[in-house]
Amino acid sequence: MTIYNIVEEPLKKIILYNNKLGVRSFVIIHDTIVGINGGGIRLNKDVTEEEIGILAHAMNLKTTFYEIPVGGAKCGIRLDAANRSKKEILKWLGEALASEIRTLEYIPATDMNTDENDIKMVNGDGTVNSPLHRRAGNEVNLTCYGIMSAIESYTDFYGSEDLKESVLIDGFGKMGESIAMLLHNNGYRVVGISTVHGSIYDENGIDIPSLSRLKEQYNDSFIIHTNYQIHPPSDLYAMKGKLIIPGTGVHMVNAENVKTIRAGVAIPVANVPFTYDAVKIYHLTGSTYIPDFVVNAGGLLYEVLARTAIDKGKWKTIITDMIYSRTYDLLKRSRTGNKLPIEIAINDAIKNRKRLKSLFERDKTIEHFIAYISDLFSQ
Repeated sequence: MTIYNIVEEPLKKIILYNNKLGVRSFVIIHDTIVGINGGGIRLNKDVTEEEIGILAHAMNLKTTFYEIPVGGAKCGIRLDAANRSKKEILKWLGEALASEIRTLEYIPATDMNTDENDIKMVNGDGTVNSPLHRRAGNEVNLTCYGIMSAIESYTDFYGSEDLKESVLIDGFGKMGESIAMLLHNNGYRVVGISTVHGSIYDENGIDIPSLSRLKEQYNDSFIIHTNYQIHPPSDLYAMKGKLIIPGTGVHMVNAENVKTIRAGVAIPVANVPFTYDAVKIYHLTGSTYIPDFVVNAGGLLYEVLARTAIDKGKWKTIITDMIYSRTYDLLKRSRTGNKLPIEIAINDAIKNRKRLKSLFERDKTIEHFIAYISDLFSQ
C-alpha cells in the first residue's frame, strides 16, 4: 500500500464474503504496537480493498503522530446487492469479527455511512467489560472542533484573518454540515458547498442554517432544491476562495486537477484526499496543505481520552489545544527548515512509532497502556 510516497505492506488483512447478503468486507490492520488497533467502518457500494488499506495506513500515521500506541486499522463493507438490511449486514459483520473485537485486535468506530448505533450493533456480544471498548461518541463534533483549531492555528501563525473571507467545503454530510455550521457561527463566510448531486457558490456567503433545514427536509438531494445554480461537484475545487476543506474521497485531488485549485490553503477533514504528487505541486504554487492526519484527529483523541479517568469537562480543551499546538509547530518548522509540513509530520510519526514500540516491548498490558495515555494527556 502506498500513501504519501510511503510504501508499506499491512500487518494483517481479513477478507469476508457473504453471498446471501451480497456483501464483501475488508478489514485491514496496518500495524500494531500493543495489540490494540482501531479504525472506522466505511459502508459504500464502491469501497475497495486498496482504499481501506490506504485509510488504515492513514490511521496509523494519525495515532503515531499524536504518540498514541494504537495500531491503525480500517473496515470497508462493499454492497453488491441493493435493498439489503443494514442491520442484518452489521450483525453478520459483528459475528464474523467477534474474536478480533473481543481481543481488541480491532476496535470499530464510525466512518462513512455508519453511526454510533451501527457500532453498537457490530460490537454486540463480542464486546467484553473493558474500558478499551467504551464508546465516547460525539466524534463528529470533536473532529470539527479540531479542524477549527487548525484553522485558528494557521491564522495566528501568519497573523492574518483572510481565511474568514471565503471558505469552500467539499461534502455536506454529517461532518461537512457540522463544520459549515461551526464556521458560520464563528464569523466565517462559507461561499461554496459540494455534494454528490452538485456544487453551489455564492461570493456573498451561503446561508448555512437554511441549507441545513433543506437537508433535513430532502436528505442528500437537498442541493437541487436551493435557489443557486448547480455546478458539477468537482467544480468546487476551481471556485474562488481562501480556504478549501476537502471532505470526500481518498485521492480525489491528483497531480492534474490540483492545478485548478484557487484556494491557497487546504485543511482536510477527509483522510488522504490529496496524492503525494498533488501536495508537492500545491505547495509549489505558494499554497499550504496541512496534513489530514494532523488536523482531523479530534475524534480519535476524544475516543482515546474516554479510556482515561481525566475529567470529561477538560476533554475539548485538551484536544483543541493539542491540535492547535501541533499545527503551529508544523508550520513553524516548515518555514525554518524549508520542508513541507507533510514531510515533517510523516517523519515525526515514524520516529514516534519506533519509540512507542520500544517503550511497550516488554509490557503490553492494558494497565500500562491506560497509564501511558493518561500521562500523555495530562502533560
